Amino acid sequence: MEAMTDRFDFEQQIMSCWGMVDDVKLLAKRNAGSADFEALSAVYHHKFEELFEQFETLVHERKLT
Repeated sequence: MEAMTDRFDFEQQIMSCWGMVDDVKLLAKRNAGSADFEALSAVYHHKFEELFEQFETLVHERKLT
């Protein structure tokens, strides 16, 4: 996991996770199968786990106000 320096890096990571909305729309537009949606779900599960770990780190280090 990359070291995060501040809340602005955290904000960028949140915005990256919001890309999920566009990814779901793309799969729906392309009539993707359930396996594709399951794969996307697995990827975003990991992204959100990492995001929450970073949140916990920033709170612990008192970098979020």
